[in-house]
Amino acid sequence: LRRSAAIIRRSCIKGSHGASLLGALEAPIADHYWDRLGGTVLAPSQFMADLLTRDRPLRKVRRLELPWPAITEPGSVGPVRDSVLFLGRLAPEKGIRVVLEAWHQVSMDLPEVRLRVAGGGAQEQLARNFVAEHDIARVDLLGRIDRAGVEAELGRAIATVHAAQWYENSPFS
Repeated sequence: LRRSAAIIRRSCIKGSHGASLLGALEAPIADHYWDRLGGTVLAPSQFMADLLTRDRPLRKVRRLELPWPAITEPGSVGPVRDSVLFLGRLAPEKGIRVVLEAWHQVSMDLPEVRLRVAGGGAQEQLARNFVAEHDIARVDLLGRIDRAGVEAELGRAIATVHAAQWYENSPFS
């Protein structure tokens, strides 16, 4: 019941009160069926596995290992790494504004590095406006990119940045 109330109070599902109400109603029903069926839940991270078993320790949860590409050793031959990458939905909960504000503060200290933002969403125009209004240097707003684009961006990134404003599983980024 506590979890359902929090889903409604925070409008957790796409910022919508209606969708969150439906999600809050669905949560105890889903819990009942998972417990009854004895199924195994695949969690894309240890964080998610811990959350799923926190309130229901008997639930069977297995962490799913995602197939990340091998990391090359520093100094090895490979692509030039010249960017910091934000990869995700441009939405308040993902923290894109926090990323842009932080980049505005540190970008002058990193003159050979670019901030690359891959993703689209509700705050895409806000991000474009913020960059323009604050004249933030070396920001590339790429929009949504396909799998090959994601791999290419990860290949050139020095680091990825995750500025989520609430629990974030980050299974793909």
